[in-house]
Amino acid sequence: MLDPHVPNGHGGLYYYSPERSVIDAFRLAHHEGRDVAVAALKRWLRGRGNYPARLLGLAEAFPKAYPAIRSTLVALARHPRRPGPRPESHQGYQPERRGFPERHR
Repeated sequence: MLDPHVPNGHGGLYYYSPERSVIDAFRLAHHEGRDVAVAALKRWLRGRGNYPARLLGLAEAFPKAYPAIRSTLVALARHPRRPGPRPESHQGYQPERRGFPERHR
């Protein structure tokens, strides 16, 4: 029988779904750090079709992770990321023109 913490004897964690991975990141934040969990949540939120209500619904089954996820979602909603100044390397950048090349007269 396989150890549930060591899938196929190779070490690591099982992969269930993106939502479950975020929940596990918060559940195991004491091992990897809360910043890793918050980064996982932010990345998940940027994905198409991801809804915080669904994540919270799944997280209810994990009483230690649920409050941390909920409070982080509330904090992120109150303080959305605002675009900062562009780096100097992007100033004066002109995107490549698309379409037909101009004719020389």
